[in-house]
Amino acid sequence: MDTSSSSSDKEIRKSRKNKKVATFLVDLDKLNIKIVYDDFKADGDSQFIVMDTVKAKRIKHYGRVVRKDKLEDDDDCVTHCDQCHKYYRVSCLEHPLYFVPDRQPRETVGSKQTLAVRSCPEFLTIRNSVLYQDAGKGVIAKSMIPTGTCFGPYVGVNKVTTNRDGYCWEIRSRPKNFYCDGQDENRSNWMRFINSALDETMQNLIAFQFNQQIYYRVYKPIFEGDELLVYYGERFSEELGTGMSSASCVSQRAPTKHTKQATGRDFIR
Repeated sequence: MDTSSSSSDKEIRKSRKNKKVATFLVDLDKLNIKIVYDDFKADGDSQFIVMDTVKAKRIKHYGRVVRKDKLEDDDDCVTHCDQCHKYYRVSCLEHPLYFVPDRQPRETVGSKQTLAVRSCPEFLTIRNSVLYQDAGKGVIAKSMIPTGTCFGPYVGVNKVTTNRDGYCWEIRSRPKNFYCDGQDENRSNWMRFINSALDETMQNLIAFQFNQQIYYRVYKPIFEGDELLVYYGERFSEELGTGMSSASCVSQRAPTKHTKQATGRDFIR
């Protein structure tokens, strides 16, 4: 696929050409993520917290702009920056994405925790939802999570058909779509516990398809005690009763006759 960059994008990429190390930082003023290159040392009064330090070549594709007129309908190898209003091969460099890995579950003899529960990152917890009555389990933040944080991929069993149990994402693919089913807690990850928001105003995550896998992106800061919520659409809400008053809502995690669906275009906000 053809790509093109604006002069500013090219300047940023040129300036990092000989850099060896990249550091992901949390900006405590803006509550988002930024990248700096080479050694970074935060002093006691710094507005930045170090998230991770990686080899610069690991993020070499960050900042590669893809022209909108060159996008194909089924291209899921790009993301969209809602601040620059551009498509990128992996991520915008000025407003970067940071992909949080799942916690690596330890094999514990006799453990009653499922694989999905044990894969939950340390700064999140799985407990009763704070969303609405009888919502079942949900994922709650134990600390602030900045804009630009990404979770995923959503783990499950790939299937050619679905029972539409509420844990399936439909993956758009050629020659035929398939489904990622996270119903089995021992063959899925913690993302299966993330509930649907009652409406778009409550969501703090956006689902998007990237390289034939589903990810959730934090698009506004999430604070300690907040529940992680992704909006699955009006039809999903209507089937669950979430378009009604909270008293009439039923659990998003109860078996229902629907499936979730997302594409890279759902990344746009």
